[in-house]
Amino acid sequence: MDQEFIRIAKVLSAHSLKGALKIFVITDIPERFERGSAVFAIKGSVVQEYTVDSFSLLKGNHAIVSFEGLTDRTSAEKLKGFTLAISQEHAERTRDILSEDEFYYSDLIGASAYRDGICFGKIVDIIEGAGDILVIENSSGKQFLLPFVDSMVDVSRLKEGRIDISPIDGLFEE
Repeated sequence: MDQEFIRIAKVLSAHSLKGALKIFVITDIPERFERGSAVFAIKGSVVQEYTVDSFSLLKGNHAIVSFEGLTDRTSAEKLKGFTLAISQEHAERTRDILSEDEFYYSDLIGASAYRDGICFGKIVDIIEGAGDILVIENSSGKQFLLPFVDSMVDVSRLKEGRIDISPIDGLFEE
């Protein structure tokens, strides 16, 4: 996905006959789904803008969202698998919502990954799912996948454009 957007959710399925969607929420900021907020549905080169009509958080990270103008199940079903995002510009305008130790996933892209004090590579992507994965590319162009877990990733120096990684033995066979 183009870096001009910040991912906030993934569309799982249509939810009702009236066009509501069941989504998996990625953002820690539920205010992203306030009524009247602009949200982009993105899949490949398709980018569609919607305005949030209603939002209700369910159990865990699941929620139901409805958009203005999306009023039938058939239209809603076409959005299955789409990523929901906000514009990078909007995210920057609302960065003050984040606490001192919070960041956007997009802040990770381009950060240098250090292993044992030596630059190992750069973060080039994040694979989001039940357990997020960092994609790190070394200077030779080889990519490595690293689970984004506290025991292996230290983001305390992210504001310097750096993270420190500690992969388990054998994970990065070079």
